[in-house]
Amino acid sequence: MTPDQYFQAALTHHRQGALKEAERFYRQLLAIAPQHVHGLHYLGVLCHQAGRHDEAISLIEQAIRLLPQQPDQHNNLGLALRAAGQLPAAIQQFERALQLNPQDADLWLNIASSYHVTADLQAAARCYRQALQLAPHEAEIRQGLLQVLQALGNQAQREGQAALAADFCREAISLQPHDAALHYNLGNALRELGMAAEAAACYRQSLVLAPNDADTHNNLGNVLRELHFLPEAIACYEQALKLNPKLYHARVHLAHQRQHICDWRFLDDDVKQIRQWVAEIEHAQVSPFAFLAMPGTTAAEQLRCAQQWTRNRYQTLLQQPPLNARNTARPKKAQLHIGYLSGDFRLHPLASLITEMLELHDRQVFRISAYSYAHDDETVARKRLEAAVDQFVDIRSLSLAQAAQRIHEDGVDILLDLTGYTQASRSGILALRPALSKPHGWASPAAWAPLLLTI
Repeated sequence: MTPDQYFQAALTHHRQGALKEAERFYRQLLAIAPQHVHGLHYLGVLCHQAGRHDEAISLIEQAIRLLPQQPDQHNNLGLALRAAGQLPAAIQQFERALQLNPQDADLWLNIASSYHVTADLQAAARCYRQALQLAPHEAEIRQGLLQVLQALGNQAQREGQAALAADFCREAISLQPHDAALHYNLGNALRELGMAAEAAACYRQSLVLAPNDADTHNNLGNVLRELHFLPEAIACYEQALKLNPKLYHARVHLAHQRQHICDWRFLDDDVKQIRQWVAEIEHAQVSPFAFLAMPGTTAAEQLRCAQQWTRNRYQTLLQQPPLNARNTARPKKAQLHIGYLSGDFRLHPLASLITEMLELHDRQVFRISAYSYAHDDETVARKRLEAAVDQFVDIRSLSLAQAAQRIHEDGVDILLDLTGYTQASRSGILALRPALSKPHGWASPAAWAPLLLTI
């Protein structure tokens, strides 16, 4: 038999799934023609299919050395390398294949899924999008992109980048509009952005698709409360508790909103139950702001409630090394740098309470910075706040970690959170401890420790 005859026989058996027979013919071919490019390549593919990835890598690499401009060879080498756990090398081969054949959707899918495995979600999304342009109806591509978008949205939400989270959710919904969880997540992001009416529409759409989801009923209640539709909000909390009686935060919200409409019928029982949860169930998410308004609660209970709330919401951030631990020494300075953090630097009651105080700081002693994640409403109140401080920094576009890093790099000695546990709070910034633990040049801890408002 000639080399071509051996190759055709091997290829026929290979296509029929008769791998043992195919391998026998490939090896007979290579015995008489050891540099037969396609024989090396396809024997490598067969070894990859058989789970012998190291052997596959060696064979396909030999084929590439003989014929380096074949995209299929680079693609198959990438698959073998990926199967062998060599992901960076696999990605390099997929990139080489794409240079040779950029219109191949399968290549874009292979590199996208490889980036996905390495958790490079941005690169994975970019490659999945390119694959989808070339093969818009390919289910595997759509599913891969959907998973990456969900992961990116969740990551952005955890990092406090609600606008980015909303963008990822919208793109995911365009791929799978009947997924209730996607509408729910978009609602959460829009609520963080202060877009309560739009968030309510998302939660309602989610409930059309999944009407028995207790969390969605609860969150719809939250935005209806913010829109001042209190009876409707109360009905949502009641429905959430029917579906899940152990949804602790729904019971807290329900009790608090009943207080707002002066419905005292259930207050004693509600407060008794919620106080018991604070005492006994650490993972119960009891809003410190709502708990503060409940009659009979003690200062010790309120502290415990706030501590548990912080641990539940910011556990991951609290486990990170605090930023202020990195600074063992800083030069002494004439002024103590105080930073004020708020989502209410705008036309808001806070402006009436805080602006004059900011203006009256002794600038010989203090340097004052404001870190704002409030929307610029372009009011006189906002402009006066901006003028009242030495530095006004808009941190809306920054993640929690980025905002904390900016505050730390600015050399803030004391950071005060003016928003606390109210709506749209970004207290996670303080969980990263961006302010100095002790201002240098201020000898007595008693002089500054009470002002260090960190979590």
